[in-house]
Amino acid sequence: PSKMTVNVMNGTQIPGLAGASAKKVEKRGFKIGDVGNVRLSKVNVVGAVTSGPDGYAQAMTIQRHVSGLTYVFDPKRPGKTVDLVIGTKYKNLVKEAKVNTKPGKLGCSSKKKTTAPAKPEPSKSS
Repeated sequence: PSKMTVNVMNGTQIPGLAGASAKKVEKRGFKIGDVGNVRLSKVNVVGAVTSGPDGYAQAMTIQRHVSGLTYVFDPKRPGKTVDLVIGTKYKNLVKEAKVNTKPGKLGCSSKKKTTAPAKPEPSKSS
């Protein structure tokens, strides 16, 4: 995780959710990029992780720390940075001792890229 950058976005109307979540993710060793608010087309979800082709492994890593995240692939997104967008069903990170470290696959969304924005715009209120 220490070589990964994660943008943490609040996809809900819950004040401070992105900031609080970013602190937890950072404690796990991830680098935090942008923190802010975005709109999810459906907020009644745990959330989503978005990456481009170069960020697949990074997306899988964060998905294993937040159970129930949907993966959203953006073929035009450059770089390895991923976006973690939190929805209203998010409760907490998986306990560190229970994080799956075995090789595997991402849980993909069957929907188009509209579940989470490819390039969220951070705001100062998180």
